[in-house]
Amino acid sequence: MLRKQFFTLREAAKQLGVSARTIKRREADGSIPVIRRDPVSGYRVFSQDDIEKLKFFLTKRGKRG
Repeated sequence: MLRKQFFTLREAAKQLGVSARTIKRREADGSIPVIRRDPVSGYRVFSQDDIEKLKFFLTKRGKRG
């Protein structure tokens, strides 16, 4: 079975155990890398690799919701 290639902000947040707002805040304050956006919709999109990288950044600083 094929794995999903990209995830929404909400789906990524759920996998990470944080709120979507936390991801947006961390991106805005520069504590996580800038997240790619869909060129058509402008929404943030995450690959599974992106989510794994964010796990590192979020656990390094401590998760706050």
